[in-house]
Order: sequence, then structure tokens, then C-alpha cells
Amino acid sequence: MNLSKAQNNSMRKILQIFEPILNRIIDSKLSPNEISLLGLNKSIHGLNKIFNSKNISVKFYGFYLFSFGEFLDLLDGIRARSQGKARSVKGKEKTHQKLYISPLTLNTLNGQLLDGFCDRVKEFYYFYKKTNFNKQFGISCILPSIARAANELLNQTVSEKDEKGGSMLDRTRLIFISLFFYILGFTKKSLQIDQIIYERNLATFSNRINKINFEKLEKYPPAGGEKDLNEFQKKALIRLKFYLKLYKEEQLVCHSEQGEEFQFIKKLDQLKILKSVNLKNEEKLFSLFNNFFPINKCYHSQ
Repeated sequence: MNLSKAQNNSMRKILQIFEPILNRIIDSKLSPNEISLLGLNKSIHGLNKIFNSKNISVKFYGFYLFSFGEFLDLLDGIRARSQGKARSVKGKEKTHQKLYISPLTLNTLNGQLLDGFCDRVKEFYYFYKKTNFNKQFGISCILPSIARAANELLNQTVSEKDEKGGSMLDRTRLIFISLFFYILGFTKKSLQIDQIIYERNLATFSNRINKINFEKLEKYPPAGGEKDLNEFQKKALIRLKFYLKLYKEEQLVCHSEQGEEFQFIKKLDQLKILKSVNLKNEEKLFSLFNNFFPINKCYHSQ
């Protein structure tokens, strides 16, 4: 089970030792994409219980569901590597029905994009459900992914753990801690941790965009077009297009004012190489996004 060169966090290399064991934990009939959706379903369900109930027992059950959903996030990639590709298995309709997505569509989705989509939606939903935070907190979670994809489009390998801001694993750990304090009633402490998440996201984003040669990026595609890009770059190109679209959807949901990242995002969105990218079935994920976040509703602001 080999990791890609983009999966360069030291923690992944430790977990890789245990992948054959971890792959046996969940139903072998589930595909990687189904595991991703199941994890998203559990996490969303858990967050709803935490933020919608006043009962401490229900909140802790929600914390358990959220934790299980995050654990499943480890398993989808392991299952994909064990199978060699993301494939869907017939007969598992329940997961799709709960998440408003058909088995046929799921079978054709890019597993890497679906996994990234589920990760960003869980983070965004966490902030969406809280009532005492700045609107930009939730949006900030997608910024490191956008900056990383832009770097990789230039064939530059980016460390998963940024030296300035941290990693997605660090962010997940802080969300767990923040949720725990929130459940116990320490809302001020929870908000302080959310502020740390936000600041680290911006630090990671800023550090990564400083490594981008934007003049070179604006001249893409190369003379030979997209065919001159290697596989690493082609995957980064699709992710960049996808994450920019998701960023716009998040902005619509919370009617957010333009953050400090906006001008750079705008420049990226105007890259001519992106005009040729067709997200195909992945566009349907934005319908799923809007099931969770109706456009006519916005965040509660302080």
C-alpha cells in the first residue's frame, strides 16, 4: 500500500505499518467512496446532536459519532490503496440515500476529490453550527488546500505539515479539543481554540502562496497544453478547480465579507488553464453541499 508523494506527513508513514489491520475493521463490501460518505454522515449526525441538544449525554453520544466519522476518514484511503482504485459495490443503498447521492453517481466520482470534499464539509459544518464565531473561521479551512493545489500544479511538492501553520491532522485535533470544551460548557475556551485554528489556517495559506511563482502559473498550460503536465500536476489541476468552486459555495452560504485571501483567490480563479477543466460528475457534489447548507441561510455572527 504505497503513499503518493503528496502524502508526506510523518504520521501517515507510521499508520502505514498498520494499514492491513485497519483495512479489516470495516465491512469489506464497502468501497473507499462509500466509506468517505459514511464518515461524513456520522460526523454531521454527531455535530447535530452536540449543537442541537441541551442534554449532556446526547452531546457526548454526538461526540462519539463525530469521532467515529473522523476515524472512518483514515480508512477510506487505506481501502483505496488496498484495492488499487475507488470502486463501488452494489447492495449498499442506505449510505447513499442518507446523503442524497445515487450509487451510480458515487461509482463515477473521483475518490480523491470526494475525500477532500468530505473533509472540508465536516470542518465547515462544525463552524456553521456554532453561534459564537467569526464567519471567516469556517471558510479558512479550505484555504490551505487551495494553496497546496496551486503549488502542486507547478510540480512543487508541499509538506502536509506546514512549518508556519500546521497540518489537517493538527486542525482535526484542535476541533476535537474545542468540541470537548464546548460540551462541558466552557464556550469561551472553545472559541479561543477556534481562533487558533483560524490563525493557523491563514498562516499555512500565506506560507504556501509565498512559494508560488504566479507569473509562471499565469502562463500555464505549457506549449504542449495539458498533455505536458505529469499525473501529479493533472491531479492538482482538478483539485484546484474543485476547491475554488467549493470556496465560492462557502462564501455564498455565509454571505461572508471578503477576507484577506480574496484577491489571491480571484487571481487563481482567472487562470486560463482552469477554463479547460471539466469536473464532470463531481459537480453533483455541490448539490449535496447545498443540502447541508441552504444558500438562503447564513451563519449567526457575533
